[in-house]
Amino acid sequence: MNNNALISLTKDNFRLLKESKRLFIYSDIYVYENFPKAKKHLKIMYFDECKALIDNVIMANNSEKSIRKKYQTNALLNISEIDFLITYFYDLKIVNKKRYLSVIRMLSTIKGLIGGWMNEANQ
Repeated sequence: MNNNALISLTKDNFRLLKESKRLFIYSDIYVYENFPKAKKHLKIMYFDECKALIDNVIMANNSEKSIRKKYQTNALLNISEIDFLITYFYDLKIVNKKRYLSVIRMLSTIKGLIGGWMNEANQ
């Protein structure tokens, strides 16, 4: 891997972490705000998945190539779970359409960054 490819890969990894943190903060401000007490368990599940996503991105960033793919795959699983939960929240009318679409766009960006990172590593 040449120097320019390494620099590009490093910048993408930091962007991935930045986008994951952005999702976490956005969710804290806008998704959690009007949660009914009866659905508090779903709020906790969502929070845990967002935190696990950040944890897996950090672990992948700091792992050797042989272990990195495990954390990248786990991050993709976190994205799938967050996607399911936010869609469920939208269906239950816990979050409005604007916030739902914002989270979906963030998840799409994060998923694309992880996919690109995995493809780059396979070359």
